[in-house]
Amino acid sequence: MLDKFIHVMEENDLKPETIEKIVATPHPIVQFKLWQENSLRTEEDYSFYAPFLLACAAYKINKAHWLDEDVRQDPRIRDFMERVKVEIVVDEKGFGIPRLENPEARSMAVEVIADGRSFKKRSIHIKGLWQHEESRNTDEELIEKFSSNSSRILSSDQINKAAHTILDLDRFETIAEVMKLIAP
Repeated sequence: MLDKFIHVMEENDLKPETIEKIVATPHPIVQFKLWQENSLRTEEDYSFYAPFLLACAAYKINKAHWLDEDVRQDPRIRDFMERVKVEIVVDEKGFGIPRLENPEARSMAVEVIADGRSFKKRSIHIKGLWQHEESRNTDEELIEKFSSNSSRILSSDQINKAAHTILDLDRFETIAEVMKLIAP
């Protein structure tokens, strides 16, 4: 659902300040207590709080830094969470029916209301899963994700070597050779 939200924002050149409301139809797992009763005391609380995750995505904060203290306390993020109405819709039927046709389907949707206009996006497959070509991450996306997640531990040279090495694993005899490239 977050990838569809980001797509809507980019495709329509929306600014976070113009967003009035978000209607999200994520995986039905959100109906469980950990998604519904969230007090925002721990990092884990923030990980499961849709308004926070949407605010971070709206402000294009690198996902590797979403749980950083300065991001959690960022006034823009706080303002977004207070100002933007986030409505979570659990649609078990809309989720389940596509799965009858395709067990790998994970139907989710998002509607963003900004400047009085509505923008919608629906997907059947979760971004990043390998089963369907349209939802797979590209090599560039995987390298970017790896770079972001490892940037606090590895130098940029190590990151580049490791990323390109991992994409070419077939040429190594043992995993120990690869680990030498990525160990801090």
